[in-house]
Amino acid sequence: KNQYSRGGVSLLDSAFAEAVLPLVLDAETTCVSKAVDLFSEIVLDPIIEIGGRTTDWNIDYQKNRYMTAWRVLARISEASNESGASKGGTRALKVALTKVFEDAGTSHGNVSKPLLKEVHRVAVSSLELGGSSSNGTDDMNETLTDSSSLFNSDIESQRVGAWCLLDALTDCGPQKKGMQQSGRFDPIKAFKSSSCDSEFLALSWEKLHQMSSSPDISQQSLSTTIITSRQCLQVMSRLGSMVAVLAASHSASSLKNLLASFDLPNDLIGSGISALIALSKRICDDGDAKAEKDVHDACSQWIAELYASCEAKLESFVKKTGQGLKYESSEVERAIFTAGELSLVGFATDEDASNVKSKKEESNEDPVRGLRVRPSSRLISLIQLVLPSRLPPVDGATPLPTPQTARALGFVSLGKLCLRDERLAKDCLNILARELNQETDVNDPSVQSNVLLVLGDLCIKYTNLVDKFLPVMASCLQSGCNAPLPSSVSIMGPDPCKDSSIVRKHAVLLLSSLILQDYIKWRGLLVHRFLAACVDDDVEVAHLAQTTLCGPLLSKQPNIFFNNFVEALFVLNNCTAHKIYATAKANGESGSGISVSFEGIRLSKRQRMGVYRMMLSHMSDEEKIGITARLAKEVLAGALEMDSDLRLCLEPLPQGQTPARSGPTPEARRREKAFAVVSDCLAILTSPSARVGRTSTTANDGDDMEEASAVTNGPSAAQLSAVRGRLLNKISKKHLIDTVVPILCRMKQILEKSRSPLLKNLMLFFVEIYKTSKAEVKELLASDPTSLAEIEFDLKQFERSRRGAANEDEGQGADDTEEGKEEAAEE
Repeated sequence: KNQYSRGGVSLLDSAFAEAVLPLVLDAETTCVSKAVDLFSEIVLDPIIEIGGRTTDWNIDYQKNRYMTAWRVLARISEASNESGASKGGTRALKVALTKVFEDAGTSHGNVSKPLLKEVHRVAVSSLELGGSSSNGTDDMNETLTDSSSLFNSDIESQRVGAWCLLDALTDCGPQKKGMQQSGRFDPIKAFKSSSCDSEFLALSWEKLHQMSSSPDISQQSLSTTIITSRQCLQVMSRLGSMVAVLAASHSASSLKNLLASFDLPNDLIGSGISALIALSKRICDDGDAKAEKDVHDACSQWIAELYASCEAKLESFVKKTGQGLKYESSEVERAIFTAGELSLVGFATDEDASNVKSKKEESNEDPVRGLRVRPSSRLISLIQLVLPSRLPPVDGATPLPTPQTARALGFVSLGKLCLRDERLAKDCLNILARELNQETDVNDPSVQSNVLLVLGDLCIKYTNLVDKFLPVMASCLQSGCNAPLPSSVSIMGPDPCKDSSIVRKHAVLLLSSLILQDYIKWRGLLVHRFLAACVDDDVEVAHLAQTTLCGPLLSKQPNIFFNNFVEALFVLNNCTAHKIYATAKANGESGSGISVSFEGIRLSKRQRMGVYRMMLSHMSDEEKIGITARLAKEVLAGALEMDSDLRLCLEPLPQGQTPARSGPTPEARRREKAFAVVSDCLAILTSPSARVGRTSTTANDGDDMEEASAVTNGPSAAQLSAVRGRLLNKISKKHLIDTVVPILCRMKQILEKSRSPLLKNLMLFFVEIYKTSKAEVKELLASDPTSLAEIEFDLKQFERSRRGAANEDEGQGADDTEEGKEEAAEE
């Protein structure tokens, strides 16, 4: 109450809309229940209790409580429509309303009826439509509209919030045939029972369009008005059956004219077509109209007319631009987008795209399901003409560049056309894939992003056709980051890697979704491209990749990190000459010759170690033991084999050749990559992330008490886990002593002879083993006292030099955290 009385709580409004309300989507039921209760208390109750009766509007507490509800709803609407935002806010609003009605049971009318009445009153009064608001709250209306300005902050919050809530209310009822169960909330029945005037839908749309067309409107108000206009059209598409026939005819004619003249912005075109379909059905269903055409025929007629308008507009654009003449691009972009939206009228995901004929199907959720109105071949050709960066010249003139927005929308519209025409899809797939090819000129990120999303939709529709383009789609995970940086980079110049971050984000989300739905498989080095995305230079891309890979993708395939860990050492270091790299690249190829590569990607040592730590952090102790065994056998022991590609990093350079003089020869590059693989392997084995079981020195203090308790009361889960951890720790130590230490001793001798920098990495690992298993190491080398003495002496010398270096760095504020120690060891 005190918070409401203070007012000005916009930050709290945003916090509730963006952080609390989405908790209704949480998996924890108690969290969902609490979020729904808070939603009712903060949003619904004030609207019903204060808005539905005469009240003393001069009391700050009541006014702030009432206005807070609308501001929260307005924030939900605005946040869900911001650039790059998810639709979680509006989805959470629908889920919250559905749960409120479900909790109310058969008495949900006690909530929905007064709620709809107040939403209707506010929607009308906030647009100054008149009438419909004399329900005992005239004093409140006068107080709220004392400025007589449609863009007063309070009035705008009410208008945006009311249409956001009305949009959610009409979309949270039964949507499919057979779902109309008795007692469930039905928006149409609830709207009729609330005695609201249905004519306000048509009037509201006209008023909103008039407001958005005003030259005096500010940019911010224009943005919110367009959002509200779209919600109004969406409500009209669901409640079109309630609109009077005359009003429906007038609104349908107005919408057709606006679409044909391309006066609607792109954000409203799709909703406008949906509303026009609903109004057409209302007109055809009218018994007094004596219409000879059904809704399919009526819609087919105006769709064909709009196709003709789009063709005429594009024809004029191509001709003038090809002649080098300037042209207003906004109308062209709307024409392109309109053609794509029209092609999806009647679309169903399970329809046969090889049959382009229209098929009438009865459906409550889509009155024109099965309708197909194919655009002319000329219109399709015109859309394809705007895809290149330059249009074909006309009469030998120098054409102007194609606007990037027109190109981006052109690819989207072409993709929509392909969804309903399999033959067209076969012809256009190469065009789409070419735009994603990293070897071509630098593309606009918006164009590449749209092309990637189109290929994703086509992959679902035509899986076999798009499967061969998986390598091109996977390359978008590193879009803009593959090209090597020039020797001198301008500080003020744009960063192509940063600009392409939207493409990489979409690639992570799209490929993850396709993998989870089994439309694509982990083929070739796709998993390693995902791992590289987890350490992307853009923090948002890296976080998104880690969340998807360590979340749903890991849940779907729990062994993905274990099965690809050793391969990651060779792939992330581009050690292409090794057989492990070749085997990993051929994974899932099945003789098709289609495989995802890792070419052109360069990761720093810090980035690679970040990948290894992430993978190890999601492994069990058993898997860590298996990884240690594979690293020792396939990397360390493999480096000792004379015919191994890794052997190069252990041997000295040819006589008379220094690293600086060796140059970028093939052998020098192989040596460098082999060195990086072995260096990473030793750093991993030294890392605390690879340790098994408890590492604390006080871990065994309570072992005797636990064992005594287990004898008397039986072992608890914690005791069993502790025993299991100690057993696995012993197994890990035994493996280190019996297998790894002999390999390290042989490597130490070779590295000392060649004076290799790898000796430091090896000695770091040896120190860690000697600290934890000194007695076992002495026992193993008891038969060779000379080697034991040499190793102990070298370890003491190495530790002394490390302590000296640490003392020098002490004044520089060395990082004592676990991660800091790991990074220091890596360096």
